[in-house]
Amino acid sequence: MRIFRFSAKVFWVSALISVPILIFLYYALSPFPELKSFEKRNYSVQFYDRNERLIYVTALDGGLRREFIPYENIPEHVKKAFIKSEDRRFFFHQGIDLQAIFRATFQNIVGKRTVSGASTITMQLARLVYGEKERNLTSKIKETDAAFRLEAKLSKKKILELYLNNLPFGNNVEGIESAAHYYFSKSARELSKEEAMLLSIIPRRPITYNPLSNPEIAGKKAAFVFSFSEKKLVQTAKNLGGKAYDWPFRFPHLVEKAKKEIPPFASRCDLSVNLDIQEFSKFCVNAKLSEAKDSRIDNAAAVVLENSTGKVLSWVGSNDWFDKWHSGQIDGVLTPNQMGSSMKPFLYAAALEKRKDSSPLFFPTSVLADVPMEFGGEKIYFPRNFNNRYNGPVLFRMALASSLNVPAVYILSRLSVPYYLEVLYSLGFESLKKSGKKADLGLALGAGEVSLLELASAFSVFPRDGIYIEPTYIKGTEGKKRKVFEPDTARIICDFLKDKSARATGFGYSQTFLTKYPSIFKTGTANQFQNIVAVGATPKYTVAVWMGNFSGNTVIGKTGSSLPAQAAKEILDFLTEDEKLDFKDPENFRKSKICSLSGMKPNEDCPTTLEEYVEISRERTIQSCNCDWHRRNSKGILTTHYPAEYQGWISKNHTNSFIEYSTSELKIASPANGSVFYIDKTDIKEQRIPINVLGGISKKDELTVLYDGKELSENGKKTRILRPFAFTIPLEKGLHTLTVKLENEEKSIIFEVK
Repeated sequence: MRIFRFSAKVFWVSALISVPILIFLYYALSPFPELKSFEKRNYSVQFYDRNERLIYVTALDGGLRREFIPYENIPEHVKKAFIKSEDRRFFFHQGIDLQAIFRATFQNIVGKRTVSGASTITMQLARLVYGEKERNLTSKIKETDAAFRLEAKLSKKKILELYLNNLPFGNNVEGIESAAHYYFSKSARELSKEEAMLLSIIPRRPITYNPLSNPEIAGKKAAFVFSFSEKKLVQTAKNLGGKAYDWPFRFPHLVEKAKKEIPPFASRCDLSVNLDIQEFSKFCVNAKLSEAKDSRIDNAAAVVLENSTGKVLSWVGSNDWFDKWHSGQIDGVLTPNQMGSSMKPFLYAAALEKRKDSSPLFFPTSVLADVPMEFGGEKIYFPRNFNNRYNGPVLFRMALASSLNVPAVYILSRLSVPYYLEVLYSLGFESLKKSGKKADLGLALGAGEVSLLELASAFSVFPRDGIYIEPTYIKGTEGKKRKVFEPDTARIICDFLKDKSARATGFGYSQTFLTKYPSIFKTGTANQFQNIVAVGATPKYTVAVWMGNFSGNTVIGKTGSSLPAQAAKEILDFLTEDEKLDFKDPENFRKSKICSLSGMKPNEDCPTTLEEYVEISRERTIQSCNCDWHRRNSKGILTTHYPAEYQGWISKNHTNSFIEYSTSELKIASPANGSVFYIDKTDIKEQRIPINVLGGISKKDELTVLYDGKELSENGKKTRILRPFAFTIPLEKGLHTLTVKLENEEKSIIFEVK
């Protein structure tokens, strides 16, 4: 009998132990898809700048703000306030609080109305998980069942974390972080004890207990719940001044781009940008736009990069995001545009680079012909300088710094468009894969469409010794690096671009480019003044500014060297202040004295000289070649002897100047091979094609011309062509061959007349 009684006791004790365990296992192991879905719900993404300043909070559907804050970042007094307000025995029950149920039942019976509820924090979370809005017996049973499931599957910390981050506070706000922002203009991390108390009662009645609109009621209710000083709580609510939080809206264009790159369900994103630089950049571009009210400029954009890392420090996509009339939501930092002459430094750098198994095509001492030239075939390209003037022979340095057009196109014609495109692709100009080939020789003048970000990141290659770093803007990410130019090439280009004297030919001694610190600048004007742009850099920073119209309307009377350059300079002033760090000198080059006209070693008759970079390995060779452009005749008068390509240029306003034809090979300067001409049917006069032939090593002065295999003649009589070799031929429909001969030299072109 005793054994039986003992066994019975063991049985009941085992049952009492095992039943709760089995119930727990049932709830713990049973599926709860609603919870999984709830845990994966989206939160508003908080964007911070590099100095931990909140700059943007994304809105969910309907403008809802619901920011996530981890449990460990929630102050203890905030947690305690909500527990005391909603569920004092939270850490001691398993989802439902029987004591609270009995107490609430008694109070409601005595009061003959609903005096208090008995919902625990876990039960309230269950209601949020299921999205239940109705309060009836069925929903209560469902809520209770879900509470047990939550307690079985989650820790108390996790339950409290989910609850505090999803609790509705009215005014399109959920979660204590967004609620702290909306009602108290601060993070939940910064809430005082009084503010935490006021915040904890809002979910009960969001309209009634709103401390912004009802400070007295909210303060009194909080004082009652917490047995705290009513005076202090009411005053805390009144101090808010009834003003709700103004959600930060900085960097909207960058945020729109960053949203696409952050992981799913992310609630925070730290950017590399600096709010101070952003605000100043935006101030600058808006100030310049105000100055240009009469110039029909409605849009502007600016971007700032940190050279050492490629990190974006500022991103002004437009001057006004909310300007719908002028399409302010278009991102001018990413929108491809023609950037004009601001693209030229990359061309000149490519020209200085050593090609595979060969020397560079050009050197810092190279002299370029800035004279009227014709390029192309069916698509004739006849570049002109901005001021419609030509400068004759110009040094490589001056051609770039003064942004001369003819030398740039000539360089590209020598490099080839495909080769240059590959260089531009390596510099990150992905946009050119759409427009680059079509631009053809116009690439030399920035005809291809690229983005402002691409321009800035490519330009930062020069102060970075030729290394390209892919621009990044999310903290912790690193852009890919690759070597594009030799360090010496990049350093020489920097030296060219900071040379105020070399810039004077094209821009004069403009104050715009004068800084108290080492700096380089390049400007551009493109598309018939549709786009004006400037890019500038110091050893530490690169700034690019674009102005124009997203609509495509042209700008009136402004160039890239005016407003954008001024804005870029002011931004660099803000960034640099008294910085003395200078650009590096090339290691394998040193400056040697050259003739400022020919680029050769000066002779005793050269009127002016200057110093230019010469590669140390080539210095002896270069310096062994004395200038032969300057000579004195038998009477001792100084004369200048130019190569053949300058014959047209010196014919105007140049005295004591001669052409040395023997220094240049025979060349048909125009028309270009493959040219196509069209007969103008409205012109009844005979139409003719101008032919211009240069050079010819022979000292013979008469040129033999074959037109479709026959000697050129007129009225049955041979046409004599004497130096300078300039003549015309009749425009006749068909495919034609033109051949010129001078002793042992012979050149031919094919052209078509339609």
